[in-house]
Amino acid sequence: MLMLLLLLQETRQVWGTAQSLGLIAGGTGVTPVLQALRAAQQLQQVSVLCSSTTPEEAQTAHELIHGVHKSARVAHTITGDCVPNGWTDFTRRLDASMLKDTMPPPGPLTCVLVSGPVGLMGAVRGALFGLGYTANMICELEA
Repeated sequence: MLMLLLLLQETRQVWGTAQSLGLIAGGTGVTPVLQALRAAQQLQQVSVLCSSTTPEEAQTAHELIHGVHKSARVAHTITGDCVPNGWTDFTRRLDASMLKDTMPPPGPLTCVLVSGPVGLMGAVRGALFGLGYTANMICELEA
């Protein structure tokens, strides 16, 4: 927990100059994203992408995120087999196309925080690099 707090403090310094924040969470990565949202209340350009295995997980994440940061733009993807009728968000694993559609564009005033299982973080990191983000624009928190 101390490591998380130190990393959030370091990341908050980057957010001091950032104008756009992207947050990507998978599984238990939602918890650090909620903490990051609390630390980024002053930012108006906040985009969140959550990867969940069930609609219930997606709904819970949505309610938690909007309870912390009301103006955040939130998108979800369900990777499991139970996709409800009428679902309008994504239904696949995170990929470059999804990140391009949901995250702020790369630039010197953009910060993207990724939190989740190791496999998710590796895939997202590669996709972000492919989209033109640099290492100093990306912060990773393993969950």
